[in-house]
This record gives sequence, C-alpha cells and structure tokens, in this order.
Amino acid sequence: MRGGYKAKPESKMIKSEAEIYQILEELLRAAGNTPQTCVDLHDDPRVRALAPSPNRVSDYLGHMWRRGLVQRWYASKETAQRSRYAYTWIDQPEEKPEPVSRLTVPQRKAAPEKPNVTVVEDDGSITLDFKEFTITVKRK
Repeated sequence: MRGGYKAKPESKMIKSEAEIYQILEELLRAAGNTPQTCVDLHDDPRVRALAPSPNRVSDYLGHMWRRGLVQRWYASKETAQRSRYAYTWIDQPEEKPEPVSRLTVPQRKAAPEKPNVTVVEDDGSITLDFKEFTITVKRK
C-alpha cells in the first residue's frame, strides 16, 4: 500500500441510521490495519444484500471518509480488482463532556438611559439642548 491521507473531519458521525454503515464499520474494525476495498467488503453477504454493487459500497465508504471515520489508501495495483482506494477504520477517542465547575449566568445590561433633551422654538430657529452639547437650527 502506498501512503494514505485523511479527510478534514466535519462532524465525525454519520446521521443516517442505515444498517449498511454499521456493517461496514464492523467489517473495517474486524480487518484491523489491513485496508479493505469496496470489492472486498462487497463479498460479505450482509453487504451484498444491502448494496447492489461494489460501486455503491464505494459511495458509502467515500461518505464515511469525508466524515473522518475511515482512512483512505491507494489500493494495490497487484490485485485483479479495479478499486482505486482501500479503507481502514480510524479509532475515535471517546469524547467525554467536561464538567462545568459552576454555572455562570450572563448579567443583563441595564437599559440605556434616554437622553434628556430640552427643545426651544424661537422665531426662525430651534434649539436642542442635550446634556453635553447644544444644536441650533436656523431658518435661511
């Protein structure tokens, strides 16, 4: 086998409850570090019952690879198969939630104060008097 590479993990899980994913996981875990092609996996009767062809198994494996569950390797050219890739299962460390030492509730910010404005209307002008500045508007 030549070097393998990993996909960027998106979510490390498959949201589908389809039985094929559990069977493929079981077969890849049982194979250990021996890469398995879609043809190798399609030889299993359980996989053959759920996937009509090795191409469909390859689609499932590609999906698992994009989720970061399996590692993809270039398949050996010495085999009679026409598979491009072979796959091995990546053991995922169990992610345990970290306990929170104490719950912190964000404090509500006080509502901003409305500006106090004094409005004075004279002949031909309006004066707006704020706390820190004054605006005078004059008619032309």
